[in-house]
Amino acid sequence: MSTSTAQSIDDLLQVLQKGEAIVIAGTGVSASVACSNKLIRSWSLLLKHGIDFCCSHAQDINEISESCRTFDATSSASLDELLAIGDEVQQYLIKNNLMERWLEVVFAGLSPEDQRLIRALEKLKVPIATTNYDRLFEDITGLPGISWRDTAKLHRFLNGQEQAILHLHGHFRDPNSIILGKRSYDELLEQEFALFAEKSLFSRYNVIFIGFGDSTKDPNFSRLLTWSRAHLSATQVFRVVRQSELDKLREEHQTLGYNIQLISYGADYSDLTPFLERLAYQLPVVPPIPKNLPAVPDNIGRGELIETVVDKLVRPGNKPIGLLGGAGIGKSNTILNVLYHRKTAIQFGEQRYFVRCEAVTTSDLLWSQTLDTLGLQPSRDLSPQQQVEHFLVEQPTLLVFDNAETPWERFGPVFESILGRLKSLTNLRLVVTYRGKAIPGTRIGWDSITVPALTEEQSRALFLNLTGEVFANDPALPRLLRAVDYLPLAVTLLAERAKDEQRLAALEQKWEQRKTDLLKLDPANKDLNLEVSILLSFDSPRLSDTGRELFKALCWLPDGIQRADWESAFPDYEDDLNALLRVVLAEEDSIGRVRVLAPIREVINRKFSPDPLWLEPTVRKIVNIAAESGRQVSFQEGAFTRVQAEWLNLNQIFSKCDYTEWLIDALTDLTLFSSFSGLYLTNFLTKAAQITKTNQWQQLQANCLRSLGGVAFLQSDNARAITYYEQAQPLYEQVGDLLGKANCLRSLGDVAFRQSDNARAITYYEQAQPLYEQVGDLLGKANCLKSLGDVAFRQSDNARAITYYEQAQPLYEQVGDLLGKANCLKSLGDVAFLQSDNARAITYYEQAQPLYEQVGDLLGKANCLKSLGDVAFRQSDNARAITYYEQAQPLYEQVGDLLGKANCLKSLGDVAFRQSDNARAITYYEQAQPLYEQVGDLLGKANCLRSLGDVAFRQSDNARAITYYEQAQPLYEQVGDLLGKANCLKSLGDVAFLQSDNARAITYYEQAQPLYEQVGDLLGKANCLKSLGDVAFLQSDNARAITYYEQAQPLYEQVGDLLGKANCLKSLGDVAFRQSDNARAITYYEQAQPLYEQVGDLLGKANCLKSLGDVAFLQSDNARAITYYEQAQPLYEQVGDLLGKANCLKSLGDVAFRQSDSGGGDKLYEVAIRLYNQINDHYSLGRAYYYWSLYASDDTIRQERRCKAKTVWEGVNMHYLVEQTGLTDACQ
Repeated sequence: MSTSTAQSIDDLLQVLQKGEAIVIAGTGVSASVACSNKLIRSWSLLLKHGIDFCCSHAQDINEISESCRTFDATSSASLDELLAIGDEVQQYLIKNNLMERWLEVVFAGLSPEDQRLIRALEKLKVPIATTNYDRLFEDITGLPGISWRDTAKLHRFLNGQEQAILHLHGHFRDPNSIILGKRSYDELLEQEFALFAEKSLFSRYNVIFIGFGDSTKDPNFSRLLTWSRAHLSATQVFRVVRQSELDKLREEHQTLGYNIQLISYGADYSDLTPFLERLAYQLPVVPPIPKNLPAVPDNIGRGELIETVVDKLVRPGNKPIGLLGGAGIGKSNTILNVLYHRKTAIQFGEQRYFVRCEAVTTSDLLWSQTLDTLGLQPSRDLSPQQQVEHFLVEQPTLLVFDNAETPWERFGPVFESILGRLKSLTNLRLVVTYRGKAIPGTRIGWDSITVPALTEEQSRALFLNLTGEVFANDPALPRLLRAVDYLPLAVTLLAERAKDEQRLAALEQKWEQRKTDLLKLDPANKDLNLEVSILLSFDSPRLSDTGRELFKALCWLPDGIQRADWESAFPDYEDDLNALLRVVLAEEDSIGRVRVLAPIREVINRKFSPDPLWLEPTVRKIVNIAAESGRQVSFQEGAFTRVQAEWLNLNQIFSKCDYTEWLIDALTDLTLFSSFSGLYLTNFLTKAAQITKTNQWQQLQANCLRSLGGVAFLQSDNARAITYYEQAQPLYEQVGDLLGKANCLRSLGDVAFRQSDNARAITYYEQAQPLYEQVGDLLGKANCLKSLGDVAFRQSDNARAITYYEQAQPLYEQVGDLLGKANCLKSLGDVAFLQSDNARAITYYEQAQPLYEQVGDLLGKANCLKSLGDVAFRQSDNARAITYYEQAQPLYEQVGDLLGKANCLKSLGDVAFRQSDNARAITYYEQAQPLYEQVGDLLGKANCLRSLGDVAFRQSDNARAITYYEQAQPLYEQVGDLLGKANCLKSLGDVAFLQSDNARAITYYEQAQPLYEQVGDLLGKANCLKSLGDVAFLQSDNARAITYYEQAQPLYEQVGDLLGKANCLKSLGDVAFRQSDNARAITYYEQAQPLYEQVGDLLGKANCLKSLGDVAFLQSDNARAITYYEQAQPLYEQVGDLLGKANCLKSLGDVAFRQSDSGGGDKLYEVAIRLYNQINDHYSLGRAYYYWSLYASDDTIRQERRCKAKTVWEGVNMHYLVEQTGLTDACQ
C-alpha cells in the first residue's frame, strides 16, 4: 500500500544519505534525454518498429503471425499480448540473423539532446541501473555500460568496487543480452542474473524507480515489480511519478499487492529534473579516498559481514572492534572494504587509516608506522606518540591496526596500554585485525567479530570473479576448491595461477604435484604467499615448542582427531592444544573434532616431518578406537559413525605405517564396516595378506583372506570370493580355529545361494551350523538359520522360511546384534509380501529400516527401500515406487552391490512397462540382465527374460514373447521358484489366448493357478481367474466369464492392485455390452478409465475409450464414436499395440460404411486386416473378413470375404465361430 508523499520523501532522503539506494531508470528517462526520437518513448512503439523491420525483411510475410502484423501501437493491448509479440519479434530476428542490424537501426544513432535529467540522477551519488537498451547514460556520465552477461564486472558493481551503468535487460551492443519477450526474460532468471539480483543487488539496496510509464503497458516495470513482490520483503521500494498519477497508481499498486512508496515530483514532466536536483542538494558530499589507503580488494562472500562492521562503526559509541580469524581467512580484505564503504566515507571523511603491523616488533616501530600512515612528518618538539594523539583528537577518525597479533606477541602489555590510551580519544574509532580465536587481555572491552569461512558457492564466485566465466563449467573447479578447503587466500592465489591455463585439469595436476608451491606469488608478502602467512602463525610466541610438535602430528592426520581422544593420548598437553586453537591454526567443530584446514596442513607437512614420539600415540589411539568400533558395528549404535569419522585418517595410516601384527589385526576388524559403507580396504588387505604369508602369521593370514573374500562377495565377484574363502579355510583348520572355519563355510554358502545353487548352499550352511554350536557362537548359529530361511523362501516354502527366521530372531536379540534382527524382519516382510499381505510387509520393512540406519548398513537400508518400492508398485502407486527405487539404486552402487542395482533397474522397468513406456522398460531390462548374469543370479535373469517377453507380447510380437517365456521357465524350475514358473505359464497362456488357441490357453492358466495358491500369491491367482474369464468371454459363455471376473475382482482389491481391478471392471463392461446392456457397460467403462489413468496404463485407457466408442456406435452416435476411436488410436500406437490399433481402424471403417463412405471404409478395413495378419490374430482376422463381407457392394466380393473368414477360423479350429456366423456353406 502506498504511503503519504511527505513521509515517502523523508524515507527516500534517508536511504540516499546512507548510500543504500539504487536508481532503476525506465524508458521515460531516455525519452526525456533524446526527446526527438519517438521509438524509445514507449514499449509499444519499439515493438511496432520491430514488427515493421521483420516484415520488410521477410521473404514470406506469413512467417510472421497475423496478430503480430496487425499490431497497433496505439491500441490497448494487454501485458501478455505485448510479451507474446516481443517473443515473436525476438525469435524471428535471431532466427534470421537480424537482431544486431535492428538494434543498430534503432539505437546506434541515438544521441543526447538534453543532458540535465541524467546529470541530476548522477548527483544522487548512488548506483544506476536501467531497463533501457541504449547508451545515453554512458554518453553523458562517461561511465561504462555493463549487462547481466558481464559476470566479473557485475560482481564488482554489486560490491561497490566499480562504477558503471547496469543494463538489467541488455545493451544493444550485445544482442545476446537483450531481453525482449517473456521467453528471454524466463531464460534470464534461470541464469546468473537471478542469483546476483536476489542475493546482492536487490537485497543490498533500496530501489528507486524513475521514468516508468503506465504499469499495465510497460513489461519491464511490471516484471520487475512482480519479481520484487516475492523477493524484496525487507527492501524499501520508491516510485517517482507525476502528481496526476498518484491516486490511480496507489489504487493499482494496492490491487496488485505491490508495497511501493509513491513520490510526486510535480505536475509536469519538466518538474522531474529540478526535483532530483533538490534531493541531491540535501545529500552529504562523499569525500575522496584517502591517499595512503591501500587499494580495495574484491569482497565476494563478505557483503553481510562488511555491513555488520560498518553499522557498528557509524553508530554512536567508541567500543573498539576486533576482527578475528586464522591465516588467509580474509580479515584484511574485509576491513579494507569497510574503510571504502560509503557510510564510513561519509562518517569519517578522509580520516580513514590502515596501519600494517606484521613487522611491528616494538612500540617505537608502532608509533613510527602509524605516523607514516597518517602522513605526518617527525617533529622535534613532540614524540611520535604525542604527534599521533594530537592528530587523532582533531576530527572523527577511523584507525585500523592490521595483524595486531604481532605487537601483542612482542610487547603485549605495552601494546594494550597504547590501545587503552587511543580508545579514550573522543573522536577515534579503533579496529584491529587479529590472528586468533579471541583477543588477549582483559582491560579493554572489545566488540569481537569472527570472519567466517567461505561457503563452496562463495569461494566459486570469488574464483570466477578473478578468472572470468571461462572456468564456470570446468569439472575440476569444485575439486580444486575443496582441495584448499575454500580458504579465501588459497582460492585467490589459485585463481591467479589459473589465468595461465586453458583447462583446470592441468592446474589440478600441478596442485597434486606441487601443492602449496602454487600458492606463492611473492616470496615475502603474506598477502601473496600462503606459506609466509601460515608460518607467521606457526612461529608465534603463543605456541610452545611442544605445541609445535603436537601440531605437526595433528597435520599428519587428514581429518583431525576428536578432542577427547587427543586429551586421552596426551593428558598433560591440553594447554598446547588450546594455544593452537587460539592462533586458529586448528579449528574445533561443534562435536569436538579438531581439524587443520588443507592448505595449512600441506604447508606444515611439506616443511616438517612429525616426530614419532608424538605421532605414534596419536596413530595407536585412532586405530584402536576404529578397530573396537568396527567389531561392534552390527551391535552398537554409533559404532559405524565412529569408524566413518576416522576413515580418511585410517587410509593415511594404512598407506604410510609399517604393517605390524597389531595393525593387521585392526585392519581385519574393519571388514564389516566396509560391507556396510562400500568403503573397501582391498589394497591394504592384499598387502597385509602377503606380509602375513611371508612372516607365517597363519591366523592373521586366514583373517586377511576371509576379509578379502567378503569384499569380493560384496562386489559381486563370486569366483574371487570362493578362491579367498577356500584359501582361508585350511589355514583356520591348521591353527584349530573352528569359528573361522565355520565362517568360511557359511560364506561359501552365501556365494552358492547367490548363484542359485540351493542344494550346495544348504550343504554349506548345515556344515557350518554345528561348528557354531560347538564353539558356542550364537551369532553364527543365527546367521545359518537366517540363511537356511532364505533358501526355503526362494523355494516357495514359506512356512519353513518363517520357522527359520523366527528361530534366528531371538538369537540375534540375545547377542544384541541389531543387523541380524533387521535382516530377519526384512525377510519376514518378504514372506508377507509374497503372501500378498501388504500391510504386514510394510510393518516389517519399516521396523527393519531404522535398525539398518542405526548400525549404518547402507545395503540393508537399500534393500528395505527396494522392498517398500515393490509394495508401492503392487498398490499401483507408481510415483512412490519410483521414489523408493531411485533412493535405493545409488546406495547399491555405493556399496558395489550389482545384484541390488540389477533389481532396482528391473523394478524401474516394471514401472515403465505399467506406464506403457515400452522403450524405457526394455532399456531397464536390458541393463539389468547382464548384471544378473555377472553375479550368476539365475532367478534375476529369468525375471528379466519374462519381462522382456511381456513387452514383446504387448507389442504383438508373439513369437519373440514365447521365446523369452520358454527361456525363462527352465531357469525358474532350476532354482525351484514356483512363483516364477507360475508367471511363465500364465504368460504363455496369454499368448495362446491371443492366438485364439483357447484350449492351450486354458491348460496354461489351470497349470499356473494351483502354483499361485501354493505360494500364497493372491495377485497371481486373481490374474489367472481374470484370464479364464477372458477365454469364457471369447467362447460366448457370458455367465462363466462373469463368475471368473467377480471372483478375481475382490482379490485385486485385497492386494490393492488398481490395475487388476480396472481390468475386471473393463471386462465386466464388455460382457454387459455383449448383452446389449449399454448403460451398465458405460458405467463399468467409466469406473475403469480413471483407474487406468491413476496407474498410468495407456493401454487400459485406450481399451476403455475404444469400448466407449463401440457403445456409441451401437447407439448410432457416429460423431461420439469417432471421437472415442480417434482418442484411443494414438494411445495404441504409443504403446506399440498393433491389435488395439487394428481394432480402432476396423471400427472407424464401420462408421465410414454407415455414413456411406465405402471407399474410406474399404481402406480402413484393408489396413486393419494387414495388421491382424502381421500379429497372427486369427480370431480378429476372421471377424474382420466377416464384417467386411456385410459391406460388400456386390455378391462376388461378399462371398469372397465370407470364404476368407471361414478359412481363417477353420484353420485354427474355431468351428463354433463358423457356425455362429452362418458361414458353414461359404466357399462353395
